[in-house]
Amino acid sequence: MEASRCIAWGVLDDTLSQDQAREACEKILHELLEEPLADIRHALTTSQPVPWSISNAYYDADVEHRWIDTGTNLSTVPAHVFFVNRASPLDVHRALVHRQGPGHEIPIPLILGIPTDTQARVDPLDVEELYAMEGWEYIDLATEPAVTERVRNALMVHMWPTQSHGAVPEELSQLDQMNQSIKSMPISPSKMPNAPVSMQHALEAFLDSDEDHADFGPFVTAPGATEKRAESSDADIPSLAGRFAAPTSPSMASEENEEPFPWLFETLRRQMEHVKSLPLGPQREEEAARVALAVQQALFQ
Repeated sequence: MEASRCIAWGVLDDTLSQDQAREACEKILHELLEEPLADIRHALTTSQPVPWSISNAYYDADVEHRWIDTGTNLSTVPAHVFFVNRASPLDVHRALVHRQGPGHEIPIPLILGIPTDTQARVDPLDVEELYAMEGWEYIDLATEPAVTERVRNALMVHMWPTQSHGAVPEELSQLDQMNQSIKSMPISPSKMPNAPVSMQHALEAFLDSDEDHADFGPFVTAPGATEKRAESSDADIPSLAGRFAAPTSPSMASEENEEPFPWLFETLRRQMEHVKSLPLGPQREEEAARVALAVQQALFQ
């Protein structure tokens, strides 16, 4: 199977043994795939792929999980899932992410912190912030109550090469592009005020709050722009309309009582957490403006 359908799992931290990390991988895949643990263990230890057939209301795709050796070229692999020792000092985590490189250009960049017998010498939130600033999503296996679901959501946000014969829903294809689109928006000081004042205020309140706004209510319910933005702004900032929108056609409807487009806000949450992880200053303001403008266009255009 080609690299574009591969999910690479490996160990990044030298203080973890291959067996420790692979055991954690086996457990997650066992829960994710609902396949016998022995079969998954055999595949990973013999460098065989573990197939995963994704089938949902939006697309069908066949992908595979692989355990990879340190130093493997993953330039064409869309999903990188690495294990680290959650108890390592912050300087060690910083060295690890610098050695591996930033995750901003990787469609699915995940770092999983494994609990060990060593007492943690660092605040998990500091570790999460460090990785977020380098473009990686960090999941602490010792404190996260739904590890498998977090991993599943992250993997399904990506638009895998589809095996279905029908057309790929435009909304899902656009959602997959959202992370890079927001990052690539050219924001200059003269363009930043084009976001509605109410939207900017709501975003500032959201970023300053320590509460977990799971529904993004205070942010996404802010009123839209009442006046038309300048033509130059529309040309400079790619339209993201529809990228936050739930599917509406009957063929794309999900099961009854199921929330439409279940991974939509997971992607938005990751963008918001990245902005919140940045120190106060121009970079944070520009990143926040990108997200605000993206949501404003998607909801009110």
